[in-house]
Amino acid sequence: MTTALIEDTDPQAADKAAILALEDARQRAMIAADWGALADLLADDYLHIHTTGVIQTRQDLLDYVKGGLKFVAITRDHLRLRLFGDTAILTGDMVNTVLGPQGGDPIVVSSICTQVWLKRDGVWKEVSFQSTRPTPHAAPQRPSA
Repeated sequence: MTTALIEDTDPQAADKAAILALEDARQRAMIAADWGALADLLADDYLHIHTTGVIQTRQDLLDYVKGGLKFVAITRDHLRLRLFGDTAILTGDMVNTVLGPQGGDPIVVSSICTQVWLKRDGVWKEVSFQSTRPTPHAAPQRPSA
């Protein structure tokens, strides 16, 4: 699940902790196949861009994951969370381990993700998710914290 250090003196600490908790909840919902819980985290105007370049709306994504994918594990690393008022941007590595509808061997998909969360009427919702596969010949270049 998601781990990150948040300084107690950070004036945005509460919002940062909320975003990280929501990301943990997203991961738990995917692994538990709790599509109602996942839907509650996503804004109505949510867009999801897969590593393949496929773009899905909120409903498209929910239909896709309900279609037989089984998320076995989701791990996150190298997280960077930035807040700009009521907008939060969470970037970092992600590894999904999934089983297809026919079962078989697990499929492991590594990516670097950017998620955008927006606070509307006091409630944080994810509005955008974009994942990119890292190139096999080069390690991702990360900015210093």
